[in-house]
This record gives sequence, structure tokens and C-alpha cells, in this order.
Amino acid sequence: MKSLKLIVCLLMLMAGIDPVSAQFTINKVTPKEADTKILPDTLSKRLDLTSSFFSESRYQAERRRIRKERNTVNLTTSLQMTQTGFDNWAAGGQNTFTGRATLAFSHQYKKNKFNFNYDFEARYGISVIDTASFKNEDMFRLNINPSIDLNKNWSYAALIQFASQFTKGYKSMTDNTLVSDFMAPGTLTLGLGFTYKHQKIPFTINISPLTGSMTFVRNDSLSNVGAYGVEPGKKQLSSLGSQLILNLKVPFAKNRITYTNYLDVFSNYDKVTRITWDNKLDFTVLKFMTLNLFCSTKYDHTVNFAKSAEDPFLRRVQLNYSLGVGFTYVFKNK
Repeated sequence: MKSLKLIVCLLMLMAGIDPVSAQFTINKVTPKEADTKILPDTLSKRLDLTSSFFSESRYQAERRRIRKERNTVNLTTSLQMTQTGFDNWAAGGQNTFTGRATLAFSHQYKKNKFNFNYDFEARYGISVIDTASFKNEDMFRLNINPSIDLNKNWSYAALIQFASQFTKGYKSMTDNTLVSDFMAPGTLTLGLGFTYKHQKIPFTINISPLTGSMTFVRNDSLSNVGAYGVEPGKKQLSSLGSQLILNLKVPFAKNRITYTNYLDVFSNYDKVTRITWDNKLDFTVLKFMTLNLFCSTKYDHTVNFAKSAEDPFLRRVQLNYSLGVGFTYVFKNK
């Protein structure tokens, strides 16, 4: 009975309580209104994404290829020697030694339409008879030629030329009259014009209609006597004119024979005052041995050797020729 009374009391209690209800509202939230949180990127810091795609050796090889494509270098050195000796020779004779060294270096740089070329050539010869020595050849010449391509063969160009000799020169082995020295004479030429370059053979022409030429005589004894056209006591002679330089180097007979021609003509508009014409034939006998035929002709209006000659041109012509066998080394980067 007690349990029945308890149940009746619970039912009466539940009947007296008011009903209870609950309401939920769900609003639509857009991404812009939602709060976002950016987490740090820890993956890219642990991975080196570029190291596996870059090759240092490939990069350096590509740079070498570009340098070689833009640069052309030629170096030729030659040494010729002749010696004659006598010891208790009944017919008589003098011990003689003759040596001649030459060097020719050229560098050509090309990038797009810009070209920069320079050539350096030097020759030095000496003769020794018994114990007396005499310099019989001495010169060096530097040509600098920057240019910008105009079309396939022609380009706008400037020319800078510097030429002189290394040491003092005397008239002969028995005559100690001084005739030349370093920068006595020395010539500096600056010109503006055009350059023609053949595409198949190494043939180049520099034409400079506007050219300034300066002749220097820095030796006091030579300048005092007015050597090489300068006024006595002066050390410089300037002139304005035009210049033409022709370069040709043609190998044939399967590169066993090479002909080299260099012609340099300067005129001060009213007459030709300076000509240099060098011709050389090189015959390759062995790998490093060559037979050389060389002839150089010069004309300088300021030099007069024989005042009694009737022709004023011929008395100023200078001629130097040689035949020799020597050792030659040639380097080319292409």
C-alpha cells in the first residue's frame, strides 16, 4: 500500500507542473563573416625546392660556351736563328749570329651588333758579328677597332692606332749615329669611318675619312735636328687627313701555306704622306717548323735618304726583306 500511495503522489505532482518548450535558431553564416585563422607554413621550410633543379657545372659550362662564341683569339709566335762559326779557318771569316723574333696577337669580341677588335704585332731582330751586336729590326704596332654593325658586311667604326719601337737604333754597326728610339718616332692615329668585313675569308678594310695623326719625337737629340718632320726643338707633329687599312690572311694548300698582307695608307688630303705594306708567306714544314718569306715596304714623306736622287718618291722608299727557317707556335680558341 505504501508503494501505491507513492505512485499516486507522483502522478498528482506531475499533473500540476506547467509544460516547458525549447526553441533553436540557426543562422546562415558566409565565409567572409566567419572567423579564420592562418596557420604557419611549416612544409616549405623543410623542403629545398630549388636545389634539385640548379646545376653549378651546367651553369659554368654555359658561360664558357657563350664566352667562346663571342671571343675569337689568335696568337702566333715565331723565332728564327742563323749562326755561322769559324775556328782555325784558313780562308778566314767572322763568327756571326742572327736572330729574329715575331709576335702577332688578335682578339675579336662580338655581342649582337657590337664588335671590338684589336691586333698587336711586334718584330725584333739582332745581329752579332764576333762580339759586336747590332739591332737590325725593331717595331710594334697596336690597332684598336670598335664598331657597330650597319648590315651584313659594313659597320660604323672608330680606329685607334699606336706604333713605335722598343729600343734605340743606330745607322749601322760601324756608324753610331742615332736614328730612332722609343717614341722617336712614335705615331698615334685616331679615326672615324667604316669597316668592311668579308664573311667567308679573313679580309677586312678600315676606311677612316676623318683621321688625326700625331708623330712624336721624344728623344732630345733627334728633336733638336728636326727628325721625322718635326720642327727643330719640337717633339710633336700633328696632321689631319684620311686613312685606309687593309688586312688579309688566307690559308691554302690544306693550311700548309698562309699568305698575310697588311696595307696602311695615310693622306693629309693633299698628298699621301705615309705607306706601310707588309707581305708574308709562311710554309709549314713540320708541326712547329716553318719557312718564312717576308717583305716590308715603307714610304714616309718626312724621311729623305738620298737628296741627290731625282725622284722625290723613290728616295723616301724603305725596303726590308728576309728569308728564314724557324720555330712557330700558333694558338686559336676556335
